[in-house]
This record gives sequence, structure tokens and C-alpha cells, in this order.
Amino acid sequence: MKTRILAIVLALALLLGCSAATAEETKTIGVIYWSLNNNFMVFLKNNIEAECAALGYETIPLDSRSSTVTELSNVEDLISRNVDAVIMVPMDSEASSNAVVLLNNAGIPVITVDRSTTSGEVITSIATDNYAGGKTAGEFTVKQLEGKGKVVILRGTLGTDLENQRFTGFKDAIAGTEIEVVSEQSANFDRTTAFNTIENILQANPDINLVYAENDEMCLGVAKALESANRSDIMVVGFDGAVETLEAIKTGKVTGTVFQQFALIGKLSVDIFDQYFKGDTANIENPMAVPCEFASAENVEQYLAQ
Repeated sequence: MKTRILAIVLALALLLGCSAATAEETKTIGVIYWSLNNNFMVFLKNNIEAECAALGYETIPLDSRSSTVTELSNVEDLISRNVDAVIMVPMDSEASSNAVVLLNNAGIPVITVDRSTTSGEVITSIATDNYAGGKTAGEFTVKQLEGKGKVVILRGTLGTDLENQRFTGFKDAIAGTEIEVVSEQSANFDRTTAFNTIENILQANPDINLVYAENDEMCLGVAKALESANRSDIMVVGFDGAVETLEAIKTGKVTGTVFQQFALIGKLSVDIFDQYFKGDTANIENPMAVPCEFASAENVEQYLAQ
């Protein structure tokens, strides 16, 4: 009888030990988003969490709410929780470097997504090829305007590599044409700010032909302002490929948008950490540029189906 009881006790101990080991092996990835008020960040969040669930990782999502102070606080929170890794969408290429360095000092590996930082060590930085995307938007503009006309550029948050590349790519594409940029102003990637900004620009430049907004939040703000002003003659080009923008293309309120493969970007960020945890780091590229496409009235249905 004693032998049988001992066997049961040993079996239970072995089972509990295995359970404890399994629990210890479950890794947690903290994810910091620059703003979850942005529809595209929510889309990225959903894809990251789906891939983490598929691979058996836990996630802790945190929202920086468009503040580098909150971003730094989020990093400190994740360090205190002893996470195994961090995926971070930086607020600002320069200021967000402090957050990356803090994670480096804590020995926590980092992957930046959508934007990079000017300092700090990362496993990789994954982003759309934003220069190529801006150039694609510019080439579309040249074609639509037949090489001449007046355009407005609504810039995003100045100081980010993402914004600079989207701006430079567009300007390079229209260089040498008769297209004139009559105004370029930052609307900080924000829909409401874009609505107000374009209203003011229209008063000074009522004869514009097209607005290029460096993200879809601003693009949708512009579309709403133009609708309110009954200006269906002005074309609007965005950058992201958000579902709401694709629907606006379908109804004619937006002319086109650069389509980022954010589902792929979200999946890649988790897959690379999966490689990293397994010690398979030899083939990880840094940085990683993900190609983009362009959605317009001619092909919008294929993007809505994704």
C-alpha cells in the first residue's frame, strides 16, 4: 500500500513539475503602440496578438497615447513585469531612442515596427518601404494630373524617419513636372487636425487639384472636409490601406492610397522573435523593408477582400 501511495505521490510531483516547467517556458511579449486611437494601430495589434496566440506567446499591449512621456512609462512598466521581449511602434525616431536604450540596459530584446529610432540596439526594425510608397503616391499623382497642377502635402509627425521618407519619395516623383506644391503642413497623422488644416489651406488656395496625406487618418480627415465644402473636384491620396479608406475609395470620396502590408508586418515581428527565442538569428535582416502596393478605384475590391 505504501509503495502504491509513494508511486502516486511521485507521479503527481512529476506532473506538477512538468506543469511548472511549461509555465516557465511560456514567454511574454510586451507590445507598445504609439496610439490605439489610430485604426491602423488597432489592425496591427490584432495581427500581432493572433500570431502570438498561434505560436503560444502571451502579450501585454500598452498604448503610448501619442506621448513620449507615456511611452517611456510603458517601457518601465514592461521592465517591471519582466517581459521576455518588446515589440515597439516608436513615437519619434529621436525621442523614442531613450525608451529603446532603457530596454537595452534591462537586457530585454527589442523589435521596432513601422518606425525606427536613431540610437539603441534592436533585433530588427520592420517597416514598409516608405520612400517607395511615397514615390508610388507621387507617380500616381503625376499620372492623374497629367504632369501639371497644384497639390497640397499634409505631412505627419515631423522628425520621424517614416514621415521624412513618405515626403521625400513623393517630392522626388513629382520633380521635373509642372506640378506645384502650394502648401505643405504637418497635421501630426491626426484626422481632426487634418480636417482643420485643410479647411484653412482651402481658403488661401481654392484652386488646388489634389491633396497627398501621409497617412489614412489624415486622408479621411481631408475627405470629410472636402465633402463638407462640396469640393468633389479635388483628389485625395492617402497612405496606409485602412479598411475605412478602401471603402471611401469605393464610394469616390478618396482617390487612392498606398497599401501597407500590415498583416504581414505584424506577423513578421512575432515570427522573428520566435526565431530569436530558438537561437536562430543568422538570417534576421536589420532593417527589414516590406514592399507596398497602391489601391485605387480600379483594384480596390481585391484589397477589401484581404
